[in-house]
Parts: sequence; structure tokens; C-alpha cells
Amino acid sequence: MFPSSVQLSLSSSTTFPVVSISIIIIFIIFFGKYVIIKTTSNQLGLPPGPTPLPFIGCTIQMLLNRPTFRWIQELMAQFKTPILCIRLGPSTHVIVVSCPNLACEFLRKQDIVFSSRPETLSTYLVSDGYKTTILSPPGDQWKKMRTILVHDVLSPPIYKWLQPKRDEEANHLLSYIHNQIEKHATPTDSGFFGDGMEDGGPGEEETEHVASVFTILKYLYAFSIIDFYPWLGGKIDFDGHQKIIKTAIQRVRKYQDRLIDERIQMWNEGVRKVKDDVLDVLINHETPKLTAEEIKAQILEIMLAAIDNPSNAIEWAMAEMINEPTILKRATAELDHEAPEIFEA
Repeated sequence: MFPSSVQLSLSSSTTFPVVSISIIIIFIIFFGKYVIIKTTSNQLGLPPGPTPLPFIGCTIQMLLNRPTFRWIQELMAQFKTPILCIRLGPSTHVIVVSCPNLACEFLRKQDIVFSSRPETLSTYLVSDGYKTTILSPPGDQWKKMRTILVHDVLSPPIYKWLQPKRDEEANHLLSYIHNQIEKHATPTDSGFFGDGMEDGGPGEEETEHVASVFTILKYLYAFSIIDFYPWLGGKIDFDGHQKIIKTAIQRVRKYQDRLIDERIQMWNEGVRKVKDDVLDVLINHETPKLTAEEIKAQILEIMLAAIDNPSNAIEWAMAEMINEPTILKRATAELDHEAPEIFEA
């Protein structure tokens, strides 16, 4: 607020341009958006959606209406449409679909167009600068890592080769569950990180490792303002995501990278000569030869996928069975028949 003496000294010739400029700015904000944005939407043929504000889009609306999926459901009901367009930031359009037929259009018929992963701060950090497969955008690095992953890690022969490893881990899990039921400790093999607990459960190291993995999954692709304003990256951490995910990555790789470096050294010195797991496969891949950084980043990505995908599948399966009591009853009967001793205990 200016002092009264200064306010009185302002002439009408000075006040008029200020008022005129203010009116012009207000006109551009509240009227220009309808002309420019609506014209652009019509040219692009975008689905219906809330009218975005200039530059920031619907970001404020989304932040004020949590949880976001409820807000989106209300918008789709309001617009009476199975497909919705929400603009975030200056140019990012989020398309929401609730119709199975439209979902198939995106995921099957037009999958090439929509298969690319968005470039976000979280994916950049987790993939160590897009050195991996799943989180990287299409390009030469993505093609190289995808070829290796498909042919040398996820192929049917590798799947069969690693069956004993999966059986061993399943036995560890069942032993731990059995020990918890019987309430006694039985000596078991030590875990990958640390010695583990006497009852076969995870020790402090593995607990910290798994907790950090779930933290990464929680913030991976989570809404972050920086993703819609890339020029803010590395300068301002509005929601604190950058610090949280960096800390989680450091904790995970604190355990993993040490073991990877030791394994690489063993192969270089000739101490290890027989491939025993996926890490050995990645280290000994010749065409092309992977760097230590690429191996470490890819192992972290595999670790995330191995935890995220099964847990999501189980969660969805349980939700569907709860909605279908007949299927839930059949599944329960099958478990009682196949493993009665476990559930009777």
C-alpha cells in the first residue's frame, strides 16, 4: 500500500494506463482462454473435459479435489462421457477412459501410439537417466535393453532354468509362515542382505531394503508438479518427492550395488565361471556388452517389477473374488483341499 501523499500525487494520466493494462490482462485471462483453448481443442479433436486455466491447466482443481480418482469419476458423470480430457500444466493432456471398448482401442488397436512411457522426474531417477527397459522412452537405449530383457532374461528357457531358484525362495517363505504359526525358531539360510532372523524372517537390512522398494513404487509416476513444468526440475522440490525418492533409491542401491560390484569382480578375476542367476547373465552378455551402471539400473527395475506386478495381480484377484462370492467359495474350498494342514493350524 502506497502512502497517502504518494497516492494523491498520482495524476489521472498515470492512473488511466495502469487501469487499462489491468483490464487487458483480465480480458486475456478470462476471455482469451475460451477462444484459444477451445479452438485448439476443436483442432485436435480432444474429448470433453473441464475448461483449463492458462498455463496451469486443471492442476489447482485436481489438487483441491482429493482423492483424484473420485474427482475424475464425478467429472465423467457430470459430462456424461466414457472418455475425458484433463489438461495439466501448459500442454499435457490426460485422457481418462471408463469404457472397455475404448480401453481396447487404446491398449490393442492403437497400442503403438500410446505405448510410450511419459518422461518424469521419478522415472529418470529410478532408471539412472533412462538406462533401463521398462521406464525408458523409445530410443536406441530402450531397444537395446528391451532386446536383452526379452531374449536373455524373460525367455522360456531362462524361466525354466530359474525354476529351482523360485522353488527355493518359496520354501523360505513357507518355512517362515510355518514358524510363525508354530511360534518357534528354526535355523534357516541367511537372506541376501544381512543374516536375517532366527525364525526365517527378514533382518534389519532386508526390512529397510524392501521398505525402500515400496517407497519407490509409491512415488513412481506419482503426481508431481515438476513433471508438468520440466524447467523447474532440479531447482524447486514443491512436494518433496525428489528428496524422498532419492533417499529411497540410495537405500536400495546401498545393498544391491555392493553385491553387483563383487560379482563383476569375481567374473573379471576368473573366480566365478558358471552362470547361476540373472545377474550372471547380464554381466556376461557380450553383444552388446553392458556397463556396470546399466546392470545396476536394470537390476533395480527388475526388483521393482517383481514386487509390483504380483502384488497388483493378487490385490485385483482378491477384489474380484470378494465381488463374486461363488468364486471366492470355490477358491477357499480348493485351498482347503490342497493344503489342509496349513489352514487347519
